[in-house]
Amino acid sequence: MTKKQRPLQQPQGDEARIQELLARRSALAETLHGLTDRRQAEEAFALVFTADEETQMAMLKRLVHERDADAADILLAIHELAPIKAVRKEARRALIQLAGAKIYPTWTPAPEEPVIGAPGIANPPRFWKGSAAQMRETGELQLTLCWEQGFDYSEARIISFLLDFWQEGVKDFFTETGSKHHIDEHISEMRQAARAAEAEYADEEDDKPIDYIDCTLAEGRRLLNEALGVNRWRKTEPQKDFRHHLSLVQQLVLHATEGGEDRGLHRGMTTVMPARP
Repeated sequence: MTKKQRPLQQPQGDEARIQELLARRSALAETLHGLTDRRQAEEAFALVFTADEETQMAMLKRLVHERDADAADILLAIHELAPIKAVRKEARRALIQLAGAKIYPTWTPAPEEPVIGAPGIANPPRFWKGSAAQMRETGELQLTLCWEQGFDYSEARIISFLLDFWQEGVKDFFTETGSKHHIDEHISEMRQAARAAEAEYADEEDDKPIDYIDCTLAEGRRLLNEALGVNRWRKTEPQKDFRHHLSLVQQLVLHATEGGEDRGLHRGMTTVMPARP
């Protein structure tokens, strides 16, 4: 008589290692913000990267359920730095899930070090492209601006704002750097997540999908200034991550000498409160 075979169990990884990471995630995320280069970040994540692949994958599945900025920072660091490709891909999927819930990383990874023989002086950032999209909620607009940067302009930075022209001004903000291919993927994933969220509210046959329109830096600057005008009128502060990166926004957007043409993009839908007498 043959013995009855037991069903195979899904691997769970090193539970002690997973619990240790979860217990330290806030401290680890705080450490990330104080680091200046990728090598330091890799060393800080030795707890993660020295674990086997099975354990790392299990960590990611636990982290995505934490649903806060600390978890997003750790997932971004794993996506950027993990030596195992499958782990990086799983971290990206987890980041997409958090983005669908409007939870974004606040940590910005340092660019990769140039290869030997590259010029010693990096090129200054230059505006690459931008887009704006009116969201379903009345008075809100998603503004995304991108810059080329790095030694051969192969890297890029994305800055995204959620602007509320009626109540909250600068409502949400995040920034990230990476290769141009990575940034293009991120933009595509953001739009997929936004369309999925929009579809949940689509209960009428004539509902239109989100329409993304190309945006110059001059148009983005005007839209941002209009949203900041709402904050001044309401006597409220812009979103905290925006305040944290204010010097970067001033350099690249508000005080930039370049800009391109302002064609009046979305001028009709924005409603900015007049200045107080």
